[in-house]
Amino acid sequence: MNVTQYRTQLLLDEDRYSWLRQTAAEADTSIAEVVRRTIDAARDKRQKQETSRKKNAYKDLLKLAGTISGGPKDVSINHDKYLAEWIYEHKVRNRK
Repeated sequence: MNVTQYRTQLLLDEDRYSWLRQTAAEADTSIAEVVRRTIDAARDKRQKQETSRKKNAYKDLLKLAGTISGGPKDVSINHDKYLAEWIYEHKVRNRK
């Protein structure tokens, strides 16, 4: 498998560089590998947070299902329109 890699350069203060050097020595690996692993860990954490956020948003929407009565009769067809109007009313207008 051929993987393209990119060379980059970082400017680090003494504290960060010392931490990288020590961490690499303890793991018996290169500073570059420590940087790659740290980036991977941060990316994985962000992806998990985003997945969790999406799951929570979905659960919140499911809680709403069937709780509202009345209103327009065409909600099943024009739900995007009504949702956009609600977001505008409650999010955009409240910023002013």
